[in-house]
Amino acid sequence: MVFTLMIKRMGNLSNKNKRSFAIYGTSITTFNPADGVTYCLTVNQGASWGTVFGTKDKIMIPIACTIKACRFYWYANGVAGSSENIQLFIRKQNTTDYLVAEVATGNAGKNFQNEALNIPLISTDYFEFKLVCPTWATNPAGITFHWIVYIE
Repeated sequence: MVFTLMIKRMGNLSNKNKRSFAIYGTSITTFNPADGVTYCLTVNQGASWGTVFGTKDKIMIPIACTIKACRFYWYANGVAGSSENIQLFIRKQNTTDYLVAEVATGNAGKNFQNEALNIPLISTDYFEFKLVCPTWATNPAGITFHWIVYIE
C-alpha cells in the first residue's frame, strides 16, 4: 500500500500559544483485513497495515503539543463486509491507547471520528494508528483510507 503524508500549518507558529497543525495521509492501494487481527498503520513501509508496534512505523512529533481530533475514513472498494465492531485507536509511545471510535456498520464507508481527544505529547513522542478487527461474518476487501489528525 502506498500513501502520502502531508502536514499543514494552521495559525501563527511564532506564537507558541496559538500554534496548530494537521497531519494527514491517504492510501492509493488497497488493504484486505483478516479476522481477529490487530494492525498498526505503517507509514514508513508504503502505508501498509503491519502487526508490530513501536518500531519503524512511528509518526514522530517534534514539539510539545496535544492531539485534539482525529478523522479516519475507510472505504471498501470491493466488499463492504458485515457489521461487527471495528475499533481504531491512536497509540502513543507504544504504551497508551486512546480510542478514536468504534464503528459497526455494513456500509462500504466507515468513519472513525473523535473531536474530543486530549492526547498530550512531548517533543520526543510518537504515535501510531491501531486497528482492532473482529471476526467478520463477511470480511471487507479492497480498503482504501484517508485520515487527518488535528494538533494544537
